[in-house]
Amino acid sequence: VVEHHKTIVGFAGLNAAGCLEWLYVRPDYQGKGIAKALVRHLERHVKKSRRSALTALATANAVAFFQHHGYK
Repeated sequence: VVEHHKTIVGFAGLNAAGCLEWLYVRPDYQGKGIAKALVRHLERHVKKSRRSALTALATANAVAFFQHHGYK
């Protein structure tokens, strides 16, 4: 969870299988690196848990974001 002035502006989470299932940033906070920071945090978590890779369930709108950050 990312907060700004005690307001949640973004969040991300993994499902039980370790797949990135939730990634949201409020529209007025997009473009500030929040989603990238959330994904990088989850990637570090996955690496520490010795999983081989982080998989993301992405909407059509989010595909470009993930491709830009090295996802296939």
